[in-house]
Amino acid sequence: MDKTKNIDMGHKSKLDKTLNDLDKIEKELVSVKQELFDERNMSNNSLKQINLMTKDRDKLKKKLKQADKELKGNLDGFTKLLCNMIESRVEENRGH
Repeated sequence: MDKTKNIDMGHKSKLDKTLNDLDKIEKELVSVKQELFDERNMSNNSLKQINLMTKDRDKLKKKLKQADKELKGNLDGFTKLLCNMIESRVEENRGH
């Protein structure tokens, strides 16, 4: 009878150890799940920021392209004006 009692005690201590191990694993799992949730939120926030920055960059590119067109138009106009001034000055000097 002592043997069965010892066997039951052995099983009970193994069962207690296993239950303790399972509790530790469960706590660790909860902790890891929370960390993963937090990291997912941070990743999503980072992706949102990247998306906003990309849209801002695209807007800036469009503004730069428009500014380049305006500058080219202004330079073309200035060149024509300068050429007309030079031509009229040459014509004026020929008349003298």
